[in-house]
Amino acid sequence: MKEGILQRKWKLATIRIANRANPVHYTELADVPIETGRKFYRWYSKRS
Repeated sequence: MKEGILQRKWKLATIRIANRANPVHYTELADVPIETGRKFYRWYSKRS
């Protein structure tokens, strides 16, 4: 999860996900609410 300057101002974040395929595939969700990003990060860290 990362935040740019404007995203911080508007309380938004970007989530980037990588899978383990060969080649690696990246998916990015831009400008999601920061609280949604935090919930996703907590969920993802518990499942790993």
